[in-house]
Amino acid sequence: MKVINSTELMYGAFQACRCGNPGATHYLRSLASVLCFVRETCVLDVPIDEAIIERLFPERPYPPGIFAGDSWTGLMKLEVPNRRFFDLAEISVQNLSRLLAAGSMRTVRRLGYAMHNVPQMIRIPDSYGHCVFGLRVMQQEDLPLLSQELLEAFKYIRETGRREMLELARARAQITFP
Repeated sequence: MKVINSTELMYGAFQACRCGNPGATHYLRSLASVLCFVRETCVLDVPIDEAIIERLFPERPYPPGIFAGDSWTGLMKLEVPNRRFFDLAEISVQNLSRLLAAGSMRTVRRLGYAMHNVPQMIRIPDSYGHCVFGLRVMQQEDLPLLSQELLEAFKYIRETGRREMLELARARAQITFP
């Protein structure tokens, strides 16, 4: 049994897309399988039998940093604060796979860039707002190529982030200083 660091694998897959790495398709396929395990177990560092790992990662060497021990700090479970970022990552993997198959490399690279900080946001949801993220890095020509589900996920996170920042500002305004 080995423990897969799902967010490190996710980061590597998004970076592979961002850089136009020819192995990005394999990364995304492996990542999609690992994300299914994460959704089932609700843990970010997923214990997986070694025989299954052989099927998930037929390429050698294994992607760097995917085995636990290389884990980032922060949340270890899939919970309410990070679930929206996890959902976005899952939808992005589907879109990236589809775009790679269609040969839309410019959009793949920009979406990979848009998503490369999401693994950190899954581990540390408070890092949202401090990272380059989302549709701000996409070109207008990319938007019709993205699924409606992905566009709605970006919108949901943006709106939720705004609400949380307003609530935080209101709470700070209520604090009286001596």
